[in-house]
Amino acid sequence: MGREVSLMRNKTLYLLSVSIAMALILPMAITSAKAPHKNEKPMDPGWLPATCWGNVYIDGQQQVSGPIVESWIDGVQYDEGIYFDPNTYVIDVMWDTNIKDLEEPVYEKDGAYWNDIVLFSISYGNDRYWANETMVWERALAEMVDLHFSTADNPPSLKVNEICPDNGAGEAYCTIYNPTDSDMDLADFYLEKVVASSFTQMGDEGDYDGPSVQLAGSVGSQQTIYIDLVPGFLDTVSDELKLVWNNTGTSVAGGHDIAIDRVEYGNQIYEPDNTVMPDASSPASGYSLKRVIDGYDTDDCFIDFEVVKATQTFDIDLIEGWNFISFPLELDETDLRDILSGISWSCVQWYDASDPVDHWKLNDVTMPDVLLDLWTLDHKMSFWLKANNSDTLVIRGTQPDTTTIHLYAGWNMVGYPSLADPMPVSEALWGTGADKVYCFNSSAPYFLSQMGAGDMMVPGYGYRVHVPADSDWIIDG
Repeated sequence: MGREVSLMRNKTLYLLSVSIAMALILPMAITSAKAPHKNEKPMDPGWLPATCWGNVYIDGQQQVSGPIVESWIDGVQYDEGIYFDPNTYVIDVMWDTNIKDLEEPVYEKDGAYWNDIVLFSISYGNDRYWANETMVWERALAEMVDLHFSTADNPPSLKVNEICPDNGAGEAYCTIYNPTDSDMDLADFYLEKVVASSFTQMGDEGDYDGPSVQLAGSVGSQQTIYIDLVPGFLDTVSDELKLVWNNTGTSVAGGHDIAIDRVEYGNQIYEPDNTVMPDASSPASGYSLKRVIDGYDTDDCFIDFEVVKATQTFDIDLIEGWNFISFPLELDETDLRDILSGISWSCVQWYDASDPVDHWKLNDVTMPDVLLDLWTLDHKMSFWLKANNSDTLVIRGTQPDTTTIHLYAGWNMVGYPSLADPMPVSEALWGTGADKVYCFNSSAPYFLSQMGAGDMMVPGYGYRVHVPADSDWIIDG
């Protein structure tokens, strides 16, 4: 079937006339308004976008107006479509302006290359659905593509919620947040770095897929899961990280893997590391990038992420039976049973000096909840933990700058919330009036031994401290 296409262009709208055999009139490229990017060159009529149009079907039902169709390349959205008439969408996928003159430095990928795989989506709040169909980008391409969306086969809209190249202790991690109302299996997802490759000739798409990390386990509804990364996996100055759905067993996106989320940070200079997605600030050692609102994503990483103190891990070795311990970090969460979920335990007890009626608080897995009165733990407390076997309790939190613990006249059970060098009792508790201090001793009659003035207080241990009058104990982190 022969087709003749003529195109006239004004500032934001293509007016198209198409003469087609059999009296079929096809809508052609209509472009949504788009702010110029920092490196965008004047538009050249000889460099036409790839345009597609057609009908939208959701679970087999044709949509007569809306929703807006979005186009994506490698986890970056470049253009949105509009409706040409009440039941036909049209979208222009613009070219990358840098490919017009290869003698100039290539700074920003702001559109498509030849042979880029274009994915299409529609969005409803936090939910994004991906069309079964894709398009291979080609300059001046014009074709009809009916888009079919299935709400049953689409991947969950998980988000990379935090990125830390170096938490100050030589550890790297990221977190994945699940904004949905259901628990999600992570077995079909992997994390992948974006690696720049040289752009050497016209039509050379390049290979930008770098090292990857396969995920496992699951993440609960409205919950976050930590993913430990190999140190050096993320660059400390600038980098990109994608959360990719390993698309298997469905027709979504033509079977192509889908970059569900992409985060960029730092001053990336050369494309494709630098895209139209604004980059977040680089986190220094000991800090991380975290979404300002969990799961909230505008595709502007500079706005979506803030630099915060990085999470660290701390290991506490446990013996079978009773242990007297504390946490040197401000915990990410305070729910007792969540904190202890990685070990087998039977009982936790804490002496609450602020309660003159009932000092001892208890959580015992063998007792009904109505009889229990200890449900949270924090870095100011020390407590007795009965472990069912020898194990290691791994906690996550941030290193406090300073901590103030109010000591009540009499006995107190407190932690030592500091990762600084161990300090002698006399120096650590100076100014509090403390006259007796006890620490754990597995061979002592009551598992406690009195400490001398020169004995060291160290993180992770529990301490029983006696003061003759109320005082505040200030500990530097």
